[in-house]
Amino acid sequence: MKAGGFSSRIRDGAFALAAFLLLVFAGPPCSAAGKAIRVVGSTTMGPMVREMVVAYQAAHPDLHFSLTGSGSASGAAALASGAADVALLSRGMSRQETVSCVRNGIAPQRFVLALDGLAPIVHPDNPVADLSLRQLRAIYSGGLVNWRGLGGPDLAVEPLARSADSGTRDIWLDVVMARTPEMGAVERVDSNAAMVRAVRARPGAIGYVGMGFVDETVRAVRLEGAEATPASVLEDSYPAARTLNVYIGKESAPEVRAFAEFVLGNACRPIIERAGFIPAPHP
Repeated sequence: MKAGGFSSRIRDGAFALAAFLLLVFAGPPCSAAGKAIRVVGSTTMGPMVREMVVAYQAAHPDLHFSLTGSGSASGAAALASGAADVALLSRGMSRQETVSCVRNGIAPQRFVLALDGLAPIVHPDNPVADLSLRQLRAIYSGGLVNWRGLGGPDLAVEPLARSADSGTRDIWLDVVMARTPEMGAVERVDSNAAMVRAVRARPGAIGYVGMGFVDETVRAVRLEGAEATPASVLEDSYPAARTLNVYIGKESAPEVRAFAEFVLGNACRPIIERAGFIPAPHP
């Protein structure tokens, strides 16, 4: 998926939600549902959700939230099974996931939170500054095993990938790998933050993260000559861009929709920007 047409495709608004490891914010259960508003799915948006929920609860201290970050696939499955009120996906819901929701009487409604670019990252001492899609496919399929073949040091390439439930991995496989099979020995990590830690610890490592997770401890590599920046994503010049998505059921409880209206608003846009992503353009 290229960034092209992002503005024209984002007509439904933008959510500012995210998920991370199980976290419960204090407060009595929602009066209508008798339980917490349950948010399940992508770990990519994790740093944003704490600020947003805290901000919302400042005005609604009676509300209770539970948030579980276990991957986009888990979010879609939880929405379909009724185990989540809000599903967070760093990719679009698949046809099979949509069918699962509908079969269980849930009509999934998609909203776009933000725009993001997937950035290849390497150890800061690695001099390789630009990689092509072809080179990345060769690295992750086992065809390139030494950085010397890419203009780097005589050092083994150590590719790191995300786990199977990750929406980030799904986008990487679709856009970068073009569904070229990864080699079986690729090491997997369970979050963007874990990817950054793993890459900065290994001089030969390469991984990929949402651009909001790139920090001074690693170095982002240009992809086909383009850097992952807000400008390149919005201008349709970055080849590995994506949307960060929120799904709810069309018959969601009033408390869920009220929270959605809040996170769609301008008050949450600075939180998205601080997290390193791009607030989705409003209609």
